[in-house]
Parts: sequence; C-alpha cells; structure tokens
Amino acid sequence: MLLPFGKDNPVRTFPLITACLAAVNVVAFVVLSSNGPVYGDIVFRYGLNAGHPTLLTLFSYMFLHADLSHLLLNMLFLWVFGPNVEDLMGRLFYLVFYLACGLAAAGLHLLSLNESGRLFAQLIGASGAITGIMGAYFVLFPLSRIVIFPFFIPVHAFWFILIWIYMQLRSHVLFSHVSNVAFMAHIGGFVFGAGILFLLLRSGIVVVPHFELVKRGRYASLTEEDILAEAFQKARKTGEYSPGAAAFAALMGSAPGTSLQPGTLLAAADAALRTNAPDLAVAALRKVMADHPHTPQALSAGLEIARIALNVYHDPGGARGYLNWVIGAAPQSPHAREARVMLARMAGF
Repeated sequence: MLLPFGKDNPVRTFPLITACLAAVNVVAFVVLSSNGPVYGDIVFRYGLNAGHPTLLTLFSYMFLHADLSHLLLNMLFLWVFGPNVEDLMGRLFYLVFYLACGLAAAGLHLLSLNESGRLFAQLIGASGAITGIMGAYFVLFPLSRIVIFPFFIPVHAFWFILIWIYMQLRSHVLFSHVSNVAFMAHIGGFVFGAGILFLLLRSGIVVVPHFELVKRGRYASLTEEDILAEAFQKARKTGEYSPGAAAFAALMGSAPGTSLQPGTLLAAADAALRTNAPDLAVAALRKVMADHPHTPQALSAGLEIARIALNVYHDPGGARGYLNWVIGAAPQSPHAREARVMLARMAGF
C-alpha cells in the first residue's frame, strides 16, 4: 500500500479545523471503543445503513471507525492533505466543503449498494470526506511533492493521487463483492471534491490568487518578488500589463528599499512603459543600476533610460549622461558599442 508520509507544501496558519476534525474522530473512537458492546450499538445506530438512511446518520457516520488501523489511516490522509486545503479555502468554507464531500461519498455508496442489492451494509469512517479533500488538493496543488511510504521518494501530488484513485477503482471492480471497504464512497468523495472545485475555478466563481505558485506548493512562502514575477509572467501571456505595473508601483510606494532581482525590475520597467508610465519605468531601471551596478542588466537599464530620455522627455543631455555611464562601466561590452552608436546619432542635437 502506498501511503503519503510527508510533503513540501507549507501552510501559513495553523490548521484549526483539520485538527478539530481529527480530534473529534480520535476522541469518539477512544471513548466509544472502550466499551465493546456499547460501541457496537453506537455503530448500528449512527452508522449509515443503506436500508434506512437518516439525516443524522448521513453526517454521524463520518466520525465512526471500525478499528484503530482504520482510524489511523484516515487521520494520516487527513493530516497530510487537509491543512493546505483549509489554509487556502478558509476555515468555514473548508468545514462546509469537508461535510459536503462526506455527503457526496455517502450518496454514491448508497447508489452502488442499491444497484448490487446489498441494502443493509453499514458505512462508517471519514474516508469519503477525506478523499474529497484529496480531490481538492489534486486540483489546487498538483505540482507540489508528496513523499511516499515505504519508498520515501517525492512525487508530484498529481501522480500520487491519480494512482491512489486508480487503485480504488480497480479494487472496487475486483473486490467489492467480497470486501467491506467502501471503495465507491472513496471515489464519490474524490469526484465531488475535485469536480466541484474545478468547476468553481473554471467558471471564475472562485479565484485563487497566484495560482501558478499555489500549484507548486509555494504559496505559503510567497515573497513580493514571487508576486511580481507571476504578474509579469501572466502579462506576457494575456497582454494585460496594468496589474503588474500597479503592483510594482504599490511596492515602491510602501517599501522602496525592497530587494528585487534585476530581471524582475526590467520586467517592471517594461510593464510600466506598456501602460504609459515612463516615470515608473525609469524608477525601476534606476533601481537596477543602483542595486545591481555590476551586472549586464544594469547596462541594459542605462541604455533604456537613455532611450526614454530621448523619446519621451526629449532630453538629449540626460540621455548622454546615461550613455556615457554605460561606456565607462563596461567599455568593451556590446552595450557600450550600442551606446557609442546612439551618441554618434545624437551628435546633431
């Protein structure tokens, strides 16, 4: 059996709801299983029976477990996949989503039993709700990495969950007539969790900021640079540069000393020019020259400011100053050669 043992997807906040759900399941098992006959009666009363399901048992079955291994296995999966989904969804929505996945799992389980004629099989366990959370994780964090036991190798969550759900489908086909494992509840929870979240994202009803970074499990450690870089990457795809330029302007207004890589600053300058904000572009280019003076990007920044001085501000004197800086900083570079060409063309100004 393949088990998720660890992951490289940190969270921003403590997973309070996930911890509470785990605690309720553990406490229910410890208290009730301490008295065998009573526990059997509780399972009979509050487990989900296909012959006479009730509104109460549609929820209560999620908090009962057959034995210790059943409980521990479910809590392992909940603790690996739940915290990140809770962190991104928010606590209230996550709780509602968890319970909805449990209901969907119960629904598909009941349908599968009715079709097979097994009308009085009892369903207990949190696995249906938890596989719904796995479905959400599958959609939100497919490129984050899961460490697999017993191999202790990291794989993308997409492949681990896909293989795991395939194993559930295969087990249902091969063993459903002899096994008391509710494979269709697992499948129902997963399909509901992944399907509903996918539709919400595709329709635009739910928007996940910085989704490219979220998919790789990097959202918890987002830096200002990550946010800007993603905005500029998205701008190159969509042609909409205003959000990136606005984000850079806001950052320079609130924290002008923030350290940024030269490539990010050049992208910010490009976005500013495309949105008719030459002052902002010059600010980004000057920051390249000030923070990274001995890099090729600084030479490119000097040339670009000279072009802006000429074409936007009509300031040949200012342009000459930057071109001479480029030549003095790296006399033998291609940038210096380009600066000399520009100076020659400006001779008549």
